[in-house]
Amino acid sequence: MMSLIGKTNKTIAQEFIRYQKYMRRSIRTLDCYRSDLNIFSAYLDGRKLSILSIDQPVIDKYVKASLGKGNKIRSVMRHLASMRSMYTWLIKEKCILHNPTTGYLLPKAPKRFPIAFTECEIKQLFINLEKNSSYEGIRNLAIVELLYSGPRSGNVRDLQVKELNMEDRYIKIIAKGNEEQIYPFPNKAHKSLELWLKIRKGNGMSKGRVFTTRRGMALSDSEFLNTIKNVCHKIKPGATPRNFRATIATHLASAGADGMDINHILHHKSMDTTLIYIEMSARQTANVIDRLSIRS
Repeated sequence: MMSLIGKTNKTIAQEFIRYQKYMRRSIRTLDCYRSDLNIFSAYLDGRKLSILSIDQPVIDKYVKASLGKGNKIRSVMRHLASMRSMYTWLIKEKCILHNPTTGYLLPKAPKRFPIAFTECEIKQLFINLEKNSSYEGIRNLAIVELLYSGPRSGNVRDLQVKELNMEDRYIKIIAKGNEEQIYPFPNKAHKSLELWLKIRKGNGMSKGRVFTTRRGMALSDSEFLNTIKNVCHKIKPGATPRNFRATIATHLASAGADGMDINHILHHKSMDTTLIYIEMSARQTANVIDRLSIRS
């Protein structure tokens, strides 16, 4: 049990983030928590209120103030999710008795489908990547092959050599809550990785991160993001590493994979997430019919 009575709002938020770091949350998740809770703490500080003693009407005023500043519903929803997580932790630590965010509902955000490559687009992307035999070209092909196998983009970026099993063709990562997840990858990805690792080892880099720069430095978040944006630009402008996860889910659904199989392969926490991609697949099929049918 942790005593946070008398601590500043910022200190309480920092303790929560420290706990999330211990739970091996991703850097992006920690950054989101930090940003959201700093804004919330500043709001409370301006009204001389404590995180430990507010009730739901204060949450309601904060949400209305955020929307009044022009923030989108999705952004405010994320803020509320961060606050809810923090208050759940505070209850667990026996610092408070009630979660003021429980039962608070925001207006529903418009339904938005993730961006996914069509099958033609993904084929053309691989054709383009295979033409580049430079150090970066071989690395980027291996990265995209793995992304298209289903892991989250952060898992691919941060992938360690010890998490890569080349013999049995899978990567094993530790996800949120110390959950072990295994992602198999196909033969083409195996060949691309094999070629990349030969070059990588040739540069004296046999440990640490799988994907590195020429100098053996780990790719930063921004370097990884810009690398994928650049290789995808001609095929799908604006595409990011995250779009490959949506793509493989949609393509599996189009190929007739069962929803439970897709859920298992991609380690979705909820079947509702899987159903989004099944619906995307159905929409893509309808669009093809519209283009080809004389009745369209």
